Amino acid sequence: FQQRPNLVKLFTTDIAWIILPAHSGSTSSQTRLGQKNIDHVLSQTNLNDRIIIMQPLIANAVGSGIAVRTELAEDLWDTLCDPNRLDTLLLNLAINARDAMRDTGVLSLETENVEILPEQSDERAVISAGQYALLRVIDTGTGMSRETLNRVFDPFFTTKPAGQGTGLGLPMVYSFVKDSGGDIRIDSTQGIGTTVTILLPRCTALSREMSA
Repeated sequence: FQQRPNLVKLFTTDIAWIILPAHSGSTSSQTRLGQKNIDHVLSQTNLNDRIIIMQPLIANAVGSGIAVRTELAEDLWDTLCDPNRLDTLLLNLAINARDAMRDTGVLSLETENVEILPEQSDERAVISAGQYALLRVIDTGTGMSRETLNRVFDPFFTTKPAGQGTGLGLPMVYSFVKDSGGDIRIDSTQGIGTTVTILLPRCTALSREMSA
């Protein structure tokens, strides 16, 4: 089971490294996936609430052989996003984890508040200083190679056998995160498992006004 990262180190000394760089194909990917011209309904949303609502569906989707564990931060900050797309993201990530664990293992969903200070960011960073709600999805599956990690957000790329995967799940996750002003990182070790870390900006009065 993977240990939780040290947040102090993760979001201060290594911020430019740990946040996934802007994907070179993101614009074309959004267009091909039909995301570019869709008006999504943004609303004040709490990750904890959506995880609690989706937990029975997630448990049913992954099956009885996989234990679903949650560790949800108290007083988690709200974020501004499309809750329906967030639900789809949670389910997509859970199904990917199930397939990687081959129907047995542990799926963990964790949340916490994270603040990135201006002095902790630099010109190389791809995410702005500010306050974020963090979602971490951890599985104890087979893990991915570096070559696979470099392609996980490419539309239609899949490691599953023909007819068992569309290759659209993670590109849609990426599109949602970017549309919500956040960022995503995937860490994976073969034989140990995969951790998906997502940052979504804290919802403020100003952000609500701008989305109105």
